[in-house]
Amino acid sequence: VSRYRLGSWDEFEFNGDPWTPVRGAIDSLNALWPQIFSPGWLLGVDESMSPWRGGRLPHLSFVPRKPEPLGVELKMCCNATTGVMLFGEICEGKERMPLKKYEEKYAHTVATTLRLTEPYANTGRAVYGDSWFASVRNTVALKKEFGLYFVGDVKTAHQMFPRKALARTPADKGAWLKYTAKHKGVDIFALGHRKGKSRVGMLVASCGTTTEGERLAYAYTEDSTGGLRLGGDRANMYTVG
Repeated sequence: VSRYRLGSWDEFEFNGDPWTPVRGAIDSLNALWPQIFSPGWLLGVDESMSPWRGGRLPHLSFVPRKPEPLGVELKMCCNATTGVMLFGEICEGKERMPLKKYEEKYAHTVATTLRLTEPYANTGRAVYGDSWFASVRNTVALKKEFGLYFVGDVKTAHQMFPRKALARTPADKGAWLKYTAKHKGVDIFALGHRKGKSRVGMLVASCGTTTEGERLAYAYTEDSTGGLRLGGDRANMYTVG
């Protein structure tokens, strides 16, 4: 927002909240989205960066893996089938985040996921999250608190997850291995899928099926070097696998 429209931050009465200049806009949008848009069956939670372009901000995050690594980090909930944003939350720093809802009861990652998806509690939707969100604890909390299902890629949150067992997924590319468990009354599925000789992707979920589906077909076009690239008007169809 242009400084000529928003004005100087010094003009605001902060009343102990350093994010006062943008708090009202974010809270209003978060309240409005569920009223005007009904998402599909799958919600996606993820991080987003608003890049820093200079000036004074209450908190800056630095996330090296992001295209714009320095700026204000936000945790977002979107409609996964259309990309429409449904809920956003500023990452306000270590001093203010523990004061937010659910932080006393749950670990920070779980509490964040609950805040992002709370407007869709008891709707039976599914939530997909990357490795920052994916854990057995998050999967159980979403189902127990809100009746929401979860699917996510497990990379670091291995507590109560059979990582070593899934590492023994058969060596053939595309092979998979599944374990099931019940934790606090919630059915948990742990899935390993072979991506390569030394790579096994791992998922935790409270929904889904391992029934084999149809092979996917993608459209490819031969380029000037004789290679193949995805898409193109004169694409030939190549079946994957």
